[in-house]
Amino acid sequence: SDLTGADLSGAHLTYADVAGADLRSADLTGADLTGATGVPATDQATTFATTTCPNGTAASPSCEEWAQTLTVTNGEDVRDDDPGDGVCQDVGGGPGDCSLRAAIDEANASSTTDTITVDATVGTVTLARAGVDNTNADGDLDVTDELTIEGNGATVAQTVGDRVLHLHAATVLRDLTVTGGAVSGDGGGVFVAAPATLDRLTITGNEAVNGGGLRVGATGDLTLRNSTIADNTADAGSGLAASGAVAVVSSTVSGNTASTSNGGAIRTNTGALVSLLFATVADNTGGNLRAPVAAVTVGGSIIADPATDGNCV
Repeated sequence: SDLTGADLSGAHLTYADVAGADLRSADLTGADLTGATGVPATDQATTFATTTCPNGTAASPSCEEWAQTLTVTNGEDVRDDDPGDGVCQDVGGGPGDCSLRAAIDEANASSTTDTITVDATVGTVTLARAGVDNTNADGDLDVTDELTIEGNGATVAQTVGDRVLHLHAATVLRDLTVTGGAVSGDGGGVFVAAPATLDRLTITGNEAVNGGGLRVGATGDLTLRNSTIADNTADAGSGLAASGAVAVVSSTVSGNTASTSNGGAIRTNTGALVSLLFATVADNTGGNLRAPVAAVTVGGSIIADPATDGNCV
């Protein structure tokens, strides 16, 4: 039968044999195809998944995985009890107990670009799990799958001698304060190893050998907007050290201290390209910029008042 253009809304086709029927353009809204012959079982479903499919299993033709929105409800430093089940729940916690680390565990286990929202009542997230890894188990927070974090003004404070955040995958961070990071390597506050946008962040009180506040690796591509990098320390690039592409837009880099004249504010390494657009770079110790002239583009910005040693461009 040729049903082209037919309105079968509400039709009950249970057990109907539609093999060979031309259903192109047919409106089957509400039609019950359960048990219909000639129709693959996966096409008979009239209810579709709205989260992971089902919790903990991979997406299949009969069930689609959707992006998650996870809400952080406490400032603890606890892992997720079952990463990949589509539910953020702290180990040992009850329903609704969701730490930032647990939410990142859950997002890392997803194949979609998820969103984590820190509830406005949380205030401060205190990182206290000692250890060094790139799996988000301990130490810093490791983002390994595409993710957006909406901080709602929260502070993420490291207390156990590691950086605060390590971005291995494309990430957007908004409305966060990052503080307390301390490493004997690169990136005390945030290490950027993938495309990242940081908007309305305050990165302060962090320390490292290279990149006290921020370190952008060779695979990183950072856009920093409406943000402040202040009062960080390092041997070089106290505010920001870059080997990748960086755009600093409508942001301030100030009060950072380098132990040598290696860029109290910004230090570039081979391969880095830094753009300063409507930015303020001022009052940094150890020079404001340490970079080849060709590596830096400046537009509508203020570079002034280095506390010592001048602008090393």
